[in-house]
Amino acid sequence: MQFTGNTVLITDGTSEVGWALAAELVARRNSVIVAGRDRKRLESVAAALPVAVAECAFDRRGSDTCAQRIQGQYPGINWVINNVGVPPIGVAKLFGTEPLADAVTRNLTSTVEVVSASFLLGKPQATLVLMTVGLTFRSLNPATAAALEPLYRQMSDIQQSLRAAPTLRDVHVVTVDPPLLELAADQEKRLKRGGTPTRGAMTPAQFVTMVLGEIERGRTHVHFDVSGFISG
Repeated sequence: MQFTGNTVLITDGTSEVGWALAAELVARRNSVIVAGRDRKRLESVAAALPVAVAECAFDRRGSDTCAQRIQGQYPGINWVINNVGVPPIGVAKLFGTEPLADAVTRNLTSTVEVVSASFLLGKPQATLVLMTVGLTFRSLNPATAAALEPLYRQMSDIQQSLRAAPTLRDVHVVTVDPPLLELAADQEKRLKRGGTPTRGAMTPAQFVTMVLGEIERGRTHVHFDVSGFISG
């Protein structure tokens, strides 16, 4: 698979994973468009990396306008990374069930909207990377994790169905179930206090390096569990 010279759209690109994706893809000589809702974070990304930014939300309220605007500005997009932007372990634990459920529902919609926008149809080296919520919810307390399980399954089902969609038969579709994610700074603080690494956890940068490596090898599904990962 060609890993340079692409035009890549990253949704929720201002999250920790989105930022790491943008940095790595720029380093591989791709043109990157970072989409997100937070203007200040977009400005920070643009100041740190040679990327274009688009302030918009792929949700029920603004997805059509957002998709049309981005397509008009960047008609050469041939990679879309639908990054759900689920927060790392330490941040996720601060949220209750309802905000996390809202985030998942919004990103379920965004997956469908991004694909229906036809960014990739007829494009060379067309690639769609669909990030699920992976193991993030499993790090929460049992009651919260159980409440969110139906949404988790729904997201996985939708993303699997998109892989088989006839309209995407010429698109390389990759589904990714992320591991537990932990910010490097949080990991370093815990180790300094004499703690041990969270089993199966990775920093966003470690995760992105591994995932892109697997995609480069032609994988269509990258699944992480608490002991490592399985690719297919």
